[in-house]
Amino acid sequence: MSRLKTRTVLGAAVLLAALAVYSATFCRTVYVGDTGEMVTAAYSLGIPHPPGYPIFCLTGKLMSSVFPWGNAACKVNYTACVFASAAVLMMYIFMLKLLQFLRGTAAASDPWVAASTALCLAFSRTFWSQALMAKGCLYEINALLLLAILWAILSWLDQIRTIGPRANHRLLYLASFLFGLTLANHHTMIPISAAFLFLILSESASRQRLRDPRLLLDMALCVLLGVSLYLYLPVRSWTNPLINWSDPKNFDRTVYHIMRKQYGLVNDMPRTASLFAQQFFAYIKGLSVQVNLVIIVAIADTVFLWKRNKVLFFAFAYIFF
Repeated sequence: MSRLKTRTVLGAAVLLAALAVYSATFCRTVYVGDTGEMVTAAYSLGIPHPPGYPIFCLTGKLMSSVFPWGNAACKVNYTACVFASAAVLMMYIFMLKLLQFLRGTAAASDPWVAASTALCLAFSRTFWSQALMAKGCLYEINALLLLAILWAILSWLDQIRTIGPRANHRLLYLASFLFGLTLANHHTMIPISAAFLFLILSESASRQRLRDPRLLLDMALCVLLGVSLYLYLPVRSWTNPLINWSDPKNFDRTVYHIMRKQYGLVNDMPRTASLFAQQFFAYIKGLSVQVNLVIIVAIADTVFLWKRNKVLFFAFAYIFF
């Protein structure tokens, strides 16, 4: 079997395995927490709690229209299965690129390593649980877009290394557009953007290329194109849907909803060393209950990354820890 065929077959197997298990285990009715609100918002094309989650609402409505079985909750919940499976496949694709980027060349074992990593993610406790309900779909969308952005950035850096100024800047435009989409989904991507910038500027050739104001302008326009999905809020608000949180019919109300102003400022909460320590150990505890080989893989990958590329090590540590 050729190397390309092996990669394709393993990628398809990873995707189908994840989708099959999620399809067998996803919630067929309204789950606890915000799931009822999110199901109703998607099914009626409404406006859920800030910042409004237009990607989820639009795709959830599409899924409720094409999924042939079950009630409204069942159909919208299945949207999480689809996005989670896509994120697992994206992890496989990203790992292939990461391994090739670190070594400078692809190895015959890369597809198997990438598939193992993707399956560890797919059936880790937290990721799997969020793949089964509407509210979890928000986080699965985030995971998919995050991995796609990292793949695009690494692919661009790889080209910068090999062909220099002739690198295809469409990869940067893609990363910028996807980043805009993440802002139209969940605001946790705002602090993570620092790691994206750190990676993009890590090569001297890339720093030189980014001095081009036209390139920067095009990237900014791509971000705005992704963010423009928030136009969904005023457009749908004018139809008075079943859920119309904040009633964002005008510019001020739309900005109020997107900026989550009803929740107050993050700075209102004290950020102490003891609080950071509590949150860090809570994260480690959460990692320890994933009930598969993800901990061993994480430790092995961390050591490997530290030895191979310090820039990627610190960028990924910032993103994932």
